[in-house]
Amino acid sequence: MRRKNKGFEWIAITLIVVLAVVYILTSMHVPKPSTTHDFGVGDATGDPNTYVLIPVNITNTRGPIAGIGFDIYYDNSVINVTGIQAGALTPGWDFHDAYKNYPWGTSIAISFGGPGTEIVDGSTGSVVELNFSVIGNPGDTSYMDLGNVQLSDPDGNLGTAPTKNGTFTVT
Repeated sequence: MRRKNKGFEWIAITLIVVLAVVYILTSMHVPKPSTTHDFGVGDATGDPNTYVLIPVNITNTRGPIAGIGFDIYYDNSVINVTGIQAGALTPGWDFHDAYKNYPWGTSIAISFGGPGTEIVDGSTGSVVELNFSVIGNPGDTSYMDLGNVQLSDPDGNLGTAPTKNGTFTVT
């Protein structure tokens, strides 16, 4: 005995296949570069009229990271960024013209030096060392708050990370 609704069966099967493909494609996503813990600085101290290197650390990265941008806000009557250098995780990265000072703090953008220099999945360590000039007086303090954190993978996909802020105290 032949079925009479053969066309309906093909439509139903086609619809099921199309819906399954759409579901699979929409549920897939490219993981964004990020960290499962934090990105930031710890508390620090320094004597007046000296320079202090403060590392910016990233913890337990997800995905390869090939670019990092962030702002650090601080009281520039207490401390001021005078330079930056590579951290333990970023040797070979481009630090040329990588920071700009503003009245509110400093904006930083660094990028990897090509394949093989990206920060690999699961990494923990410093990404940049901030060279602060200590211009305040003993007892002065400044917040060191990070914001606008952007992490990029080699394909340009952007992600972010929760920040860890610190306080600087002039000793």
